[in-house]
Amino acid sequence: MVEKMRIAVIGTGYWGKNHVRALKELMDEGKVEELYICDSNNERAREMASNYNLPYYTDYKQLPSLDAVIIATPSDSHYEIAKNFLEIGRDILVEKPMTLNSKKQRN
Repeated sequence: MVEKMRIAVIGTGYWGKNHVRALKELMDEGKVEELYICDSNNERAREMASNYNLPYYTDYKQLPSLDAVIIATPSDSHYEIAKNFLEIGRDILVEKPMTLNSKKQRN
C-alpha cells in the first residue's frame, strides 16, 4: 500500500497556482493526504487557500511536517528554500532554475 503524501506548494504565482490546482485534484481523488499553500504575499495565499479550501502559511519555515514541497517562488529564492528542505530530508520539486549562477553558495 502506498502512503498518501503531505505536500506544500511554496509560491502561488504563475506556476504555483497550477501545481495547487493539480494537487488539489489528486487530493480529491484520495491520492494526496494533506496539501498546504505557502506564499509570502498574505493576500494571495489567503485567496488561493479560500478558493481550494486549504490551509495556508506565509512563512515556509512554519509549515507542518511534510513529505515533499514544490518550490515555485521567484528564481532568486529557489536555492535557499530548496537547501532548507533538502537538509531536513524532504523531497522537492523546484521550478527552474535551481540557482541564478554556478558559483558555490555560502551560508
